Amino acid sequence: MELKNKEQMDANDIDMLARERLAERMQNLGITEAVHVWPDTERAYLDSSNHEDYRVLATHYGVQYDGEDKSPVDYQLFRSYEDALEDIKEQLKQETTTVVTLSGQTPKGQTNPWDGTTDGTQMVTWRQEDGWYGCLQGIYKGNGFEGDDQGPFDTRDEAEEELRSLYEEE
Repeated sequence: MELKNKEQMDANDIDMLARERLAERMQNLGITEAVHVWPDTERAYLDSSNHEDYRVLATHYGVQYDGEDKSPVDYQLFRSYEDALEDIKEQLKQETTTVVTLSGQTPKGQTNPWDGTTDGTQMVTWRQEDGWYGCLQGIYKGNGFEGDDQGPFDTRDEAEEELRSLYEEE
């Protein structure tokens, strides 16, 4: 699934995508009932009184279902939502990560300035559900380093501005 408008995504957009992914997973199992998720209370359940849907999920998740107590299945259903949420957050981070070299020089004949042979600093920024983050990373005297994550910021430009000021202080 491609993330659209990933530069402006917020927590609500990510939650909605996670719910859509969970619904797709349910459809792949032949379950078309709506899934209700309450992240605040860590609860999820199917909008179904159909015990067969719960049996299918119990088999899929490898948990017991006696036809009465739905809580083991509901628990796994919520975990599936959380997995989808984490997948989307990781995908968002990967698709929005930018690396800018602030200093450093690639030695002749080398294609990677970060192979341990040269000192230098990079600025890395990425989008998360609550805003933009960034950190400084690089090599100093042959040792790699990664600074603390900074953020959240409203825009990538604000994150980069803060990282540049941290870089200039060092």
